Order: sequence, then structure tokens, then C-alpha cells
Amino acid sequence: MPDWTLTEADETAALAPLQEQLAAEQQMVWLLKESYADLENLYRDDLGWKKLGGESTAFTAEGRNRMAALADLSATGNALIKRGLNLRIAYVWGQGVTVAVRDDGSTGQDVNAVWQAFWDEATNRREFTSSEAQTRYERRLGTRGEAFWAFPTDPLTGRVRVRHIPAKEIVDRVCNPEDVADVWLYKRLWTAVTLDRATGRKGTEQRITYYPALGFYPRQRAQSWDGTEIRWDAPMRPVTVNCPDEDWRGVGDVLAAMPWAKMDKEFLEDLAVYMRALTRILGQITAKSGRAASAAAAAVNAANVAGGTPAGAWAATDAGTTMSMVSKSGAQIDGETHRPFATMVAAALEVPLTMLLGDPGVSGSRATAETLDQPTELMARLRQEVHAEFFRDVAGYVIDMAVVAPRGSLRGSVVRDGDRLVVTLPEGDDRTVDIDWPEFDSTPLKDLVAAIAEADATEKVPPVEIFKLFARAFGLDDIDDLIDAMTDEDGNWIDPAASAGDVAAQRFRRGGDPAGVTDPEA
Repeated sequence: MPDWTLTEADETAALAPLQEQLAAEQQMVWLLKESYADLENLYRDDLGWKKLGGESTAFTAEGRNRMAALADLSATGNALIKRGLNLRIAYVWGQGVTVAVRDDGSTGQDVNAVWQAFWDEATNRREFTSSEAQTRYERRLGTRGEAFWAFPTDPLTGRVRVRHIPAKEIVDRVCNPEDVADVWLYKRLWTAVTLDRATGRKGTEQRITYYPALGFYPRQRAQSWDGTEIRWDAPMRPVTVNCPDEDWRGVGDVLAAMPWAKMDKEFLEDLAVYMRALTRILGQITAKSGRAASAAAAAVNAANVAGGTPAGAWAATDAGTTMSMVSKSGAQIDGETHRPFATMVAAALEVPLTMLLGDPGVSGSRATAETLDQPTELMARLRQEVHAEFFRDVAGYVIDMAVVAPRGSLRGSVVRDGDRLVVTLPEGDDRTVDIDWPEFDSTPLKDLVAAIAEADATEKVPPVEIFKLFARAFGLDDIDDLIDAMTDEDGNWIDPAASAGDVAAQRFRRGGDPAGVTDPEA
């Protein structure tokens, strides 16, 4: 009968494959745990990029805020993002904009005066109409992709102000259940600062407010929605860009450029470290034994410390040790290697690479830059049209409130069209809004002046229009104020070379009172 007794060696030999299999399975479990942890971190990092079921937006609020914060940081601390964003701002706003209502008061009411009063109001300039405010506005679109504007209105006089509401505080909107494009209300959730006037102590509290969409004015206006206040006196108008499909929230212009700008920055940092290391290594020690190499290195280091310089010392070694200078010919990495990263940043920001880097670096650079400049100008024109639509909506609201308010400065008729008000001015009053963005023109000034003079001589252009052309050519500011100073109360041009008698005679022939020329009270 065979002996089935297992020796210790037999047990070890039998268990060896099982132990190996167990170790392999444990290793697999460990790898799976690591993989799931990595995936969890990945989804946690990219949570703002996922479209979650049941939500009306493609990005979560947390994701939008995190992306906007990173974009703000990049626009300040990353050279390529800062340069590219400033280029976009310069293309859109660098030459300024003139917004005016076509009606100038020559017949009927002076509608443009109402708009200019809004445009020139001090708080509106700080928040909305000055060059500084417009730069901040475009930067918001660049980093966050959206800006929300509220228009507090005096219900008695119709005076309108404008205030920017941080986009992160707008958390939802209410739409017509049958038409999502018909927006009714915007929901704002923010932390308000409270002040105890008696003690001077500050505190904070969470508040929720609803703002009606600009133009939404139903017949029955409830004071609250779901128990929350509705600010009917401060309608809201958002401006959004780069909206993903089926979304109503914007995405910043710099979002697509940030990964490439980060790669470019890290590459140049590594290149700087690499080149610095090469400049620190001057000699190479070759020895037959490790002891000889260590002795030679110690001698070099001791000489460097004693001499106070990091290079240039000699060491005494044995006959089997050789010292030589390190050749730099093998260092093939150079600064041009980063150009593909910068090219992707330029593509994402829609600006020419030659302008983004400020160094063409290619042959025929001027021709290349001029060729790429036209698509950039078209990009700026598209963004200007976004702003133009916004200005038209705002101007329309300012004019409407001047008519609707009991003590408003304009007269007109008001009819209701569903949840909207339609305001019509009397015949002879024009509420058309003219928005002038100066052309991207590199024509010399003398050629522009010659062309305007020739047009005046051959086409007999009205003096007011000729003045506008000259003012734009010379880049003058506040053109509307200059025109008011050079025209009479009826909007007719006053020839600077004409005498008071000539002006009085012209006014009399038009049926006006000639006494008003010399008597301001007449």
C-alpha cells in the first residue's frame, strides 16, 4: 500500500503554485482598487464637465465656478492666456464704440437725449459705459463666458441704472412651460452683508431673489414666486457666449486654451531647469575605480567651496583618472520646441500666433501676420454684434421706461402684446439705435482726410455727416456732444465762419425765431 504521508518539502512544493496564484490575485485586487480610485478622482475632477441626468444645464454650478476661478487665475498669471485675452479685448473694444439714437430732437422729442443721459450717468459709467467697465465686461466673457445685468428703474420718473450681478449667484431660471425660449425669471442666491447701524457690526445672511427677464411684463405681477421676492423694478438681461448645445449658460473663451497654455508653461520651466543644469556642469570625471572618481569629485567640490566659485577648479587625481569638459553639442532641445503648444493656445483664443508670441519667428512674417489678421477681425466683429444686440435691448428699455413712467421725459402710446409692452413714439420721433464700431483700417490719416474732402466736394454730403467722418478719422471722443455744440436747437448745422446775422436770417427763413440767436432766453 503506498505511503501518502507528505513531507515538509512536498507541502512546500505543492503550495508554491497556489501561493503564486494567490499573490497574483492579491496584486490584481490591488490594481483594481487603484484603478477605481483613479477613476473616482477623474470623475471628481471632471464633474463639472459631465451632463447629469435630470439637469437643465450641461455643467454643474460647482464645475462652472471652478472653471471660472481657474480661468481668472490663468488670465492673471499665465503669460499666453493674459496676452491672448488682452488681444481679444483690444480687437473688440480698443477703438471704442458710439451708441446713439437716430432721433436728435430736430422734429418732436429729443429721444437721443434720454439715451445719452443714461449713458453718461456717473454710476452707469463706472459699471457699464466707460472704457474701464467695458474691459472688465469683456474679460468676464473671456474667463466665464457670461455676464448678468440688472436694470433698477425708478417707477415714477423712469430713470434707469445698470448693475452687474455676479454670474455665480444666478443659479436657475423660470421659463414658459410651453416655450423654453420665453424666459420669465432669473433666480439669484447670494450671501448679503448686513450692517447694524447702531453698533457698526457686520454680518452675513443668505438671500434669494427673482429678477424678471428684460421685457417680461405680465398683466398680473405677483409679489413673490414660491414665497420669494420678485424685483419687478430691476429686470435682468444676460449676455452669454460659447453656449453648449441645449444650454443657457456660457463658457469662457479661454477654457479651450488653458490646458495647452499650462503645457507650454511647464515645458518652458523644465527647459529653463535643464539649461541651467547644463551651465552648472563644466567637467566630467572618468576613472577606473569608484574610489578614484569619488576622490576626484571631492577634490573638485572642496576647491569650489574654498574658492567661492561654482566652476573653474582643478583636482589632483591618480594616473587612471581623466577630467574633461562636458560637450554641449548633445543638447538638442531648444526654445522653438514649445511652438506647437503656443499654436494650440492661439487657435483656441482665435488670435494669430505671430501676435500672441510677439515674435513671428518665420520668414515672410509681415505678410503672414496680415493674412491672419482678417479672420481675427471677423472674430471681433462677431463679438461686437453680440454687444450690439445687447445695446439695442438696453436702449429700447430705457426709451420705454421714459414713456411708461408717470413722470417720464417722453410721450408715446403703450399697448400690451401678451406678456410684453409695446411702446410707440409719436410720428416724427425715431427710436432707431445706431451703433458705430470704428473700422479696422490702417489707411494713413492723410488719405482718409483726402477721401472725405473729395466726397464732400463731389457728393455734397451734409455738413453734420462730414463732421462725423472727420471726427471718427481723428479718433475724437464724445462725438454726439460735439455735434450738439455745433448745431442749433433744431439740429441744423451752424457754420463756424457765419456771423450771428447770417444764422438769424437762416432761422427766420425756416420759420423760426431769429431772436434766439442772440438771446438765449428767447
